[in-house]
Amino acid sequence: MSTVLLDTSVIIDPTGLDAWRDSIALVSAVTLGELHAGLDTADIVARAERRRRLNHARATYQAIPFGEAQAELYGLLVSLTIEAGRSHRQRALDLQIAATAAVAGVPLLTRNAADLVGLERVVKVVSV
Repeated sequence: MSTVLLDTSVIIDPTGLDAWRDSIALVSAVTLGELHAGLDTADIVARAERRRRLNHARATYQAIPFGEAQAELYGLLVSLTIEAGRSHRQRALDLQIAATAAVAGVPLLTRNAADLVGLERVVKVVSV
């Protein structure tokens, strides 16, 4: 059985994951942070749906912390992003999630693979 890390985009839209249904799915603590931040909306219906999604993620997936090893690798991913001619500033959280996957040695499943171009030597990014 394989293990994968789900990007925030996959938690928000989990369709099309049939090929991975037998995998152990994890999330980064960074994803939980993004989901918490998403609760800050005036639309009470959207807020309720976002809270449901956050609670589901917390109950369903083990969260991997973002610690020193991930921070060190994040620095490398920033450098690779700049080397690829792209800005790292708009991708900071995506890069932190990618660093979490790389340190864990698991593929990152995402709907935003284009945001992670140039990282292939360090992290396996799988577009879903």
